[in-house]
Amino acid sequence: MLKYQRNFNAAGGISCLCLLLLTFSLINPFANLPASAIEEASQADSEQSFVSSSIEIEFLPVTSPSPITPTTPEGVSAQATVRSNIGIKNSGGYSIYLGGSGELVGQKTGATISGTPSPSTLKNLPSNTWGYSVITEENLPSDTTYKALSAGQGDLLASQNTSVREANHTFTLGFATKIGVDRPADTYEGKFVLSVISSPRELVTLSDLDTLQQMTSKICENTTPGTEVELVDERDGQTYPITKFAKDNNCWITRNLDYALDPNTPLTSKLSDVSATWTPPATVLTGSPSNFNNSSNDLVASYRSTDNVAYGTYYSWGAATAGTGNASFVSGSTDASVCPRGWTLPTHAQYSAIFTGMSSGNELIATPYNFKYGGRISNGSLDYLGGGGYYWSSTVNDVTTAFIVPFDPGVIWPSGVTSRFNGCSVRCVAR
Repeated sequence: MLKYQRNFNAAGGISCLCLLLLTFSLINPFANLPASAIEEASQADSEQSFVSSSIEIEFLPVTSPSPITPTTPEGVSAQATVRSNIGIKNSGGYSIYLGGSGELVGQKTGATISGTPSPSTLKNLPSNTWGYSVITEENLPSDTTYKALSAGQGDLLASQNTSVREANHTFTLGFATKIGVDRPADTYEGKFVLSVISSPRELVTLSDLDTLQQMTSKICENTTPGTEVELVDERDGQTYPITKFAKDNNCWITRNLDYALDPNTPLTSKLSDVSATWTPPATVLTGSPSNFNNSSNDLVASYRSTDNVAYGTYYSWGAATAGTGNASFVSGSTDASVCPRGWTLPTHAQYSAIFTGMSSGNELIATPYNFKYGGRISNGSLDYLGGGGYYWSSTVNDVTTAFIVPFDPGVIWPSGVTSRFNGCSVRCVAR
């Protein structure tokens, strides 16, 4: 904010105050379109995935001079300085502009103060003109050059045409004016717009992702085999390692799923591998394996051992398939699971593509697969912990059993099955 004041002697009887107002605002071209709509529109057009940008702008006034009193036609100069911090996240490319008023306009008289006709230092500004300067350093030097603001969108302050997860810019904005005695008493106002235009960040490969729920089949297809990343499950904040296996060319979560089912937290298609909202029954809230001592083919149960957290959560087949693997499902593979959105419970065929050619479980527990000898829950107790691994597939065998991948240090059974009400581990593969 710049102020100048003109004082006359008593005979003149006039005392006036002039004020230069600097008003900043943000222009966001996506402000009226929900982020989800932007993502969905982009994906529908190109089968590509995007994450919407977010922008934060902060202004910190640095200097605001005292009122000034012109005494000559040439006028008296004044400055104001504002520090601007700009944070940009998930951008596919952005531009930062400073635009706005070309003239300062008197709010009562309509008189104007024009932009300086040529770049000038504060000392050399023509009378009744104003200008601005932008630097990245904290303090404006004494020989700062001020210029007029360009018409239209304004002047480009910074830009980047490649994707970036996070970018930060800090600018010192300097405004200066020289006002003479010939200006009428008035309040002169100019509005200045700092605009940030950012496109959504495209998600191309695994390395571009931050969360499991951003996964798509196209992203896995674009990823080089052997790529390893860590991604967050948006449902509970847990971090999981991800690898694209060269053997089957699929992307896998290489840690046992450890998501805690809760009747108070329904699984939705936004975050989970379900097409319709599914509310787990109260039977998932068990503090011991004893709840698996049930011969129902519809059993939905889960158990997590606090003493053996490395093995993840054990699920009945009804729980692993998010309720779709009930007693009436007797052929094929289910199309829903407890996995995050973008991932699913592997079919028996997908597991077979991994262990074909292997002779023992020791090959499965090695890098890059990292399966576990986590045992299984049967007849209400956790058995074979540390000695065998048991993983659910999404493929049903008959009315009472489903296919699993059982293995121990000596052998892998290619077509193992177990009762649906037993508790086994879960791995997830990209859809």
